[in-house]
Amino acid sequence: MKYSKIIVILLFLMLFLIPFSFAANGDYKLPEVTKYVEIRDDGSCVITEEIIYDIEGSVNGTYRDIPIESNGNASITNLSVETPGFYNHVEVLDNDNNSITHKSRFTDDIRIKIWLYEDKEHTRKVNNEKVPVIINYTYNKGVVIYDDVVDFYYISWDREWNSDVDVLKTFIKIPGDSSEAEFWNKPDSYVKSSAWNGNVLETVANNVPKNSTFKQRILLPTSFFKSTGNAKVVNERQKESIEKYEQDIVEKANFKDLIYQLFEGVMALIIAIAAGIYAVFGREPKIDYDREYEYDLPSDAKPLEVHTIFVGEVGYAYKSAFGTVILDLLNRKYLEMIRSDSEDNIIRQSGKPTDDLVDYEVDCIDYLNKFSDSDGNISLSSISKKETPKNYKDFMKKWTKKVENSIPDSLKERYFDNKGSRIFRIFLLIVFMSSLITFLFSINNELISGHIAIAAILLMIISFILACVPNTFAGRWTPEGKEENDKWQNFKKYISDYSLINERPPESVKIWGKYLIYASALECADKATSTMKKYFDMEEIDDYSIGADDVAFFAYSGGISDMDLSFNSLDASGSDFGSDGSGGSGGGFGGGGGGTF
Repeated sequence: MKYSKIIVILLFLMLFLIPFSFAANGDYKLPEVTKYVEIRDDGSCVITEEIIYDIEGSVNGTYRDIPIESNGNASITNLSVETPGFYNHVEVLDNDNNSITHKSRFTDDIRIKIWLYEDKEHTRKVNNEKVPVIINYTYNKGVVIYDDVVDFYYISWDREWNSDVDVLKTFIKIPGDSSEAEFWNKPDSYVKSSAWNGNVLETVANNVPKNSTFKQRILLPTSFFKSTGNAKVVNERQKESIEKYEQDIVEKANFKDLIYQLFEGVMALIIAIAAGIYAVFGREPKIDYDREYEYDLPSDAKPLEVHTIFVGEVGYAYKSAFGTVILDLLNRKYLEMIRSDSEDNIIRQSGKPTDDLVDYEVDCIDYLNKFSDSDGNISLSSISKKETPKNYKDFMKKWTKKVENSIPDSLKERYFDNKGSRIFRIFLLIVFMSSLITFLFSINNELISGHIAIAAILLMIISFILACVPNTFAGRWTPEGKEENDKWQNFKKYISDYSLINERPPESVKIWGKYLIYASALECADKATSTMKKYFDMEEIDDYSIGADDVAFFAYSGGISDMDLSFNSLDASGSDFGSDGSGGSGGGFGGGGGGTF
């Protein structure tokens, strides 16, 4: 099996199987966050947050943003900060970055800025440490008391945090019997465990991603509350509405889970089918040939037969084939050298009749003659200045198609079995169309997460890329084709490797010329030319001897380089080718973000 095939298979599996994860960047991580919330019978909530910052490098401190709902007369009181094992200086800032540390009651959003030090004198910043930061406060008017139910809707983790949290624990204590309470965690997919322990709801969530939200809701009887002084009061009946809303959320989440499971099943099926196609149709036959190099042309195949069958896609002609034909026409005296030196390489059509040439060879000569001067001379370096990229590409598209059509199907079938590749590409087309339909369905359906749309796009991209992989991936060589291909690839190694050339050089300059034509067909003309020049210089072969062969002299004088530069410059110019509601009133309290500074 070729290494390229192994790489493609591994990439294919990796793209489907490796989950997309986003590592937390920055100067801190959050291995653990614990929140204690006591809901009191007057509607206030006493909250303690214990945030473990795993600080990388040196920082000034940490901060914590706490939003306060202004339209419900909410407030924060009894604010204090602890940093066990470290010294601190605390500032409280308003939205305009003004210090309001002196206040005891906060009614608008605040930022708690905690400067951290390793020493009492506040001279050494914290550096590469795990720092526990404990924030205590009372949140007033976060709980909503309706006529028929009390709604505790708490944002335990908010999207403003720019770091994953490995373990998030919450302990929510209610002022009554838990058997009379209902609770929901959103999303439930983060939750490892969530259950009542007496009148405390103990929840553990693992691997909560950065920039994501985790919310918790508890519905309580109104009888649990002795007063409403620190609660938000709404004179409506909302219990049934909230329960229906949360049930809808649960059903949507279950539907998403089902979609994910189906999607995972489809991925597994796709991988199994692709692997099956390769196993049945793509595995190479075993042959007795085991030579490392070929020191002579392996067969009498024509240059473009070698190019279209043993380079890349079997049956496909690349634009580099045009240079191969020019070299072959020089060798066969249909083109002749006029001048070849470091400044330019000039050729022209010889007087040799072209009756024996095939269509694509005649077309090659006709195309070159478009750029000839009054004497019929063609300057290779000036072609790119006279031709337009569009005309070149239009001609090349038709010309390469003629080359491909000139190779008999019987010859391709003799060397290569393309059945597996055809099946593989049909399969990829089905994957692409299915992914497109899934994408179109997902963007218009609020029940399906954006992750499905992203996965569908990735599938479309992957299927398109794999469709461009040469047919030798899913197809396979016949035993004769396998041996022939191995021989030509080994000849390519030989002609490109100076140490091998020096060990067993071609017998004459004319042999060099012939080898260079096939090097061009195998798309290694540059390396072969470099090897030849190095060998000629080391052996002190003079220009007269090199001039005995037009192709060798053409290549030695920079003709292949001029030709490639001119055509490649033409080829390179241009191109051919839903919001979260809450049920009831308001969207919950808590949340906010934090980090280091």
